[in-house]
Amino acid sequence: MAMSTPPSPQPYDAPDGGSYSAPGAPARAAGPGAYGYSPHPQASTNPPGRIALAAGIAIVVLGLVQQGMSYFLPTLAVSLDLSVSSMLSLVYGPLNVVLGLLAVTATIAGAIGIRRAAAPRLAAAAGLALGLSAAATTLLSLLMTALTAVI
Repeated sequence: MAMSTPPSPQPYDAPDGGSYSAPGAPARAAGPGAYGYSPHPQASTNPPGRIALAAGIAIVVLGLVQQGMSYFLPTLAVSLDLSVSSMLSLVYGPLNVVLGLLAVTATIAGAIGIRRAAAPRLAAAAGLALGLSAAATTLLSLLMTALTAVI
C-alpha cells in the first residue's frame, strides 16, 4: 500500500476579499495593523528636506571646486599679469556669496523639513547639517577677510 501525503491546506475566500487559512493551518499575522498595531502613516516625500539636501550637495561640490581652483589660480594670475590676491578676490568673492546663499537655503529648508511631523527627515537633517557647516565656514571666512583688511 502506497502512502500519500495529505493535501496542503487551501485558503478560503473571506467576505472582505482577503483569505482565511484552512482549518488547522498555522495562524499568520495579517501585516501592518495586525494585533492592534497600526504604524503612523508617513508622507512619501519631504520637499523641503530634498531642497535642503540638494543645496547641501551643491555646497560640497562647490567646496571641492574651490579647493581644486586654489592650486591653479596663482599660476593663472601670474600668466595674466595679475596679482594673486586680486585674482583670488575676483574668483572667491562671488563664489563665497553663492556658497553663503546655498548655506542659508539649506539651513532654512532643512529646518522646515525636519519639523514636518509625518515626513521622512533624514534628507532634511543632512541638508541642515551641511547648511550650518557651510554657514559657519562662510562667516569665518568673512571675518578673517575683514580682520586681514584692518591689520
